[in-house]
Amino acid sequence: MRSGVVLVAAMALATWICGWWGVALVGIATGVLYRARGGRAWHAALAATMSWALLLIADAIAGPFAHVASTLGGAMSIPAGALLMATLLFPALLAWSAAMVAAQLSSLTLSS
Repeated sequence: MRSGVVLVAAMALATWICGWWGVALVGIATGVLYRARGGRAWHAALAATMSWALLLIADAIAGPFAHVASTLGGAMSIPAGALLMATLLFPALLAWSAAMVAAQLSSLTLSS
């Protein structure tokens, strides 16, 4: 439980500092650190989704999130809800793939 909270906080902080690249960096670190347990890729994906959801909530409280989402969704010809889902799916897929690839590569390197 504690490692999950730390992972969510790390994803949020890395995103705040590095943008979406932070998700990949934390995903890679997670994969390397937990390579013995398969990289915990699903934990990284869930933490990335939760951290971006928290950042979106903070943004919604502080700014005109609904207006921006509906305007951007209209420009892209998709509903605002679909845009929100895509926004949360992106970090999940990025963190999962980074953790999985890093775990596989680090286990190959260390076992050779």
